Amino acid sequence: MKYENNLTGAMKKFLRAMRDRPVVLSRLAAQERVEPRRLASWLRSPRFQAPLNEMLREIRLRMRVELELLAAAALHCLAEMVSDKEKRDEKLLAICKTILEAFHRHRRHQRLLATRRGKRAQTLPPGDLCHPDAKADEDELLAIFADEEEVEAAAEKEVRSAIAN
Repeated sequence: MKYENNLTGAMKKFLRAMRDRPVVLSRLAAQERVEPRRLASWLRSPRFQAPLNEMLREIRLRMRVELELLAAAALHCLAEMVSDKEKRDEKLLAICKTILEAFHRHRRHQRLLATRRGKRAQTLPPGDLCHPDAKADEDELLAIFADEEEVEAAAEKEVRSAIAN
């Protein structure tokens, strides 16, 4: 930690636990035996806020890396399910789709933030983005996603009509 010299031993221990054990704040405080009053005092303290912000940046970076790895694993899993129909599992398909949607939402959000900051948004290179192992089954994979998008669109339309009525 960059600001380690300004912290007490208890503060350092708490921040390291926050970094190493991702749990909710109340549980972390209980595990580290930090009373709520003391934690509230730390959170208001400028000497604690800078290291806390640094730790949160590190946690966000770790989350982005985890999401990238999850998305890669989900994509690989989808490619296997498309190439081998016996391995197709609807629950696993739904999980993979959810992971990839979360990844794409995160990427869109990052591009939006970049454009708001005046930076040029990163764009994907032109060309085919299908994985070479799934190239033979690309049409089937696209059909799976198209069917699910149609179902989602129909459900959304039903909800909107119910709200309108």
